[in-house]
Amino acid sequence: MNSKVYEVIDAIIEHLQADDGLQDVRDFHRMNGFAVPRRPTISVGAENVKYETDTRDLDRAEAEIKVYVYLDDRELERGESTAWELASRIRLSLLSNRYLGGILEDLEVKGIQAVYAEVSNSNLHACQVDVTAIYYEERRKQAPFQPIEHLQRDIAQDQGGA
Repeated sequence: MNSKVYEVIDAIIEHLQADDGLQDVRDFHRMNGFAVPRRPTISVGAENVKYETDTRDLDRAEAEIKVYVYLDDRELERGESTAWELASRIRLSLLSNRYLGGILEDLEVKGIQAVYAEVSNSNLHACQVDVTAIYYEERRKQAPFQPIEHLQRDIAQDQGGA
């Protein structure tokens, strides 16, 4: 998909993968939801994107991004504590690079909440980090470049040629 929101999601994942404080997380998914984990896992997905006209060519976009961190741990208290600790680390990591290398106008972490999901034969512990990513997106599709032969033919036709 060519949507700019996926560029934002990919940048968030790359940033989190590079964070030493999240080195125990091995699996990262580009989706809004859960995959059954064997170890701490992060999924990043967009819930929705709102657009406002900014200029003739650009819209200001606000994407509601959900970053889920989750793990399977039979030790219930340890599992919940680990999920919250990782979610807090994600929050601090994202706030340390709010522009994600220049693709964002800004990034805000709106909150962290525990998420409960029932998965058979699993003790899933999860937290959701709510993020708003603000960026600009083109409002018009760019026309493909015309080969020079087409341009020369058009010029010739305009000048009364063949």
